[in-house]
Amino acid sequence: MTTMMRNEVEVFKTQMSFDVNTTKDIRFDDWVVVTKKEADFRDALQDVADKSTWKNDITTSDMEVFAIQGCAEWQEIMANKPEFLGAFSKTYEVPEEIVQDTANHTGLMLKVDDEYIPVRTSAMKSMLETAKINGNALKKMPVSNLATVLNYCLEVAKGKTLLLKRAGKASAVLSADAKGYGILPMEELFDTAKEEIENKFSCRCNFGKGELTHEYMRVLFEIPQCKEKAFNEYKDYVPSIYNLDDLSLGIVLKSSDVGIAAATLEPIFIMRNKYWKIGNAEKLHHKYGNGMEDFREMATLMLSKLDKTIEKFAELSKISIRHPHNAFMLACKKAKLPKKLSTEALEEFSMMVAEDEVTTAHDIYLGISEILFYANRDGMNSREISLIEDNVC
Repeated sequence: MTTMMRNEVEVFKTQMSFDVNTTKDIRFDDWVVVTKKEADFRDALQDVADKSTWKNDITTSDMEVFAIQGCAEWQEIMANKPEFLGAFSKTYEVPEEIVQDTANHTGLMLKVDDEYIPVRTSAMKSMLETAKINGNALKKMPVSNLATVLNYCLEVAKGKTLLLKRAGKASAVLSADAKGYGILPMEELFDTAKEEIENKFSCRCNFGKGELTHEYMRVLFEIPQCKEKAFNEYKDYVPSIYNLDDLSLGIVLKSSDVGIAAATLEPIFIMRNKYWKIGNAEKLHHKYGNGMEDFREMATLMLSKLDKTIEKFAELSKISIRHPHNAFMLACKKAKLPKKLSTEALEEFSMMVAEDEVTTAHDIYLGISEILFYANRDGMNSREISLIEDNVC
């Protein structure tokens, strides 16, 4: 085994992407709940459900977008006359604090059936897709110009829109057509995933950590007493200096109800609060017609293949690699990982594995996984880190 395989501190220092604990008002765009307590996470899921309403009979061409900054009242507010904020709030029947938060983020409001609804950051991706427009130029436009472009496109758009209104803002503006968006409630995904995991392993799984924002849900389920044959055999590939009692199996659940991500389950190995992925994720896209039974079937399938997934991951230790530094960067390039983070991970890898040393594909994979640590350090959000995770594995 190489030096890297013997250095557990360096190999497994990658932290879970939600090792912070911040909570804010659910009405605001930067609201986030991070917790290690299942009861608290369930309360947050219930809060989201209670404050969410779906409306699917909206004619897309009837919607209208306007920029807050374009309103005469707002111009007065920006001219240091804060009393106009109250007038603005009263005119559009939106609480002052929500108006201010919206101005600090999207700066947009959506008019639907004579109701003015502030647009949340989480709605921007779906609203642009509903309007059938995209491109980096849209992000660079003044908000008033963006509103104009959106209105031109929405005016000629066909079909119906599915609107998610949550805690006073439009949180998603999705397609309600026959091939449009399918609702998979996050609290039901949570319950179903946990139930299937416990059925598979015939034991109670532990709630590791959970993160919930307006855009994304991420949950770690830990299986403390995994008796899978392949799991125990994998330990043969780990140096004996490791405390093997600390090695455990985990399942990560990820999803979004605003059109950003599919309902996803992925297996991981955990050692002393560090983790690495051991196989590709199974995904169920939020397409019309997909329901909770489809998710249950997907979970059952993923868990049934777990032995083979672990066996395949363990086989990386049988693959010898010459010129590991070149192989490392080629793998990062092929996976389209961020170049800066890849270079930084290679620098650390180089301190443990020399270029002329023969190593294994397992070593290189663990070294590449360090990119997740740097992504966390640089403050990337859970969605960005999840995209990197998908590319790493």
